[in-house]
Amino acid sequence: MTRRLAMFGGTFNPPHIGHVHAALAASQALDLEVLFIPDNIPPHKELPYGSASAEDRLAMTRIAARSVPGAMVSDMELRRGERSYTADTLEELHRCYPDAALWLIVGTDMLCTLEHWYHPERILALCRVAALARDPGDTDRIARHAESLAARFGAGIDLVETEPIPISSSQIREGLYHGTEKWLPEGVFAYIKEKGLYRET
Repeated sequence: MTRRLAMFGGTFNPPHIGHVHAALAASQALDLEVLFIPDNIPPHKELPYGSASAEDRLAMTRIAARSVPGAMVSDMELRRGERSYTADTLEELHRCYPDAALWLIVGTDMLCTLEHWYHPERILALCRVAALARDPGDTDRIARHAESLAARFGAGIDLVETEPIPISSSQIREGLYHGTEKWLPEGVFAYIKEKGLYRET
């Protein structure tokens, strides 16, 4: 049976329950093994002042991934030590797992800007996409964009139906020590407190 492996990238600064929820939903709906891959430096933005270090983001992602059965975490983009491009990471995953079928897990904003990423044609030739609505009401928007990507690139896109959790890492960082720990996976808040992270955001 062909291995079905899903790349789930992001800064994970910090990883929150929305990330875990998306990974679980995609895994269960499409029978995927999820591979969390923290970005080194994302191509579309700089990490904000007061962000956790790469080592801390990796450690927190490993803690969060425990909530997703069978999930793994890779430091391949952190080890690369340069800007993180999804096309390059997917090619590396193909070399590491030559017999696996690959997916890319994305939310609304990522799906709807994917044609502007670095080499989108390579990305969509290397994998299928598992797309989830980030906010309530996004379903029609991602369905329309999925049709557009399929027509333009021949993309294979699976729409994963699930109740979105509208929370972002920036919102968590802004209120982290004022009750937002409820939005963090078990163990992540304890790690943040122990390391004194995000106190300067």
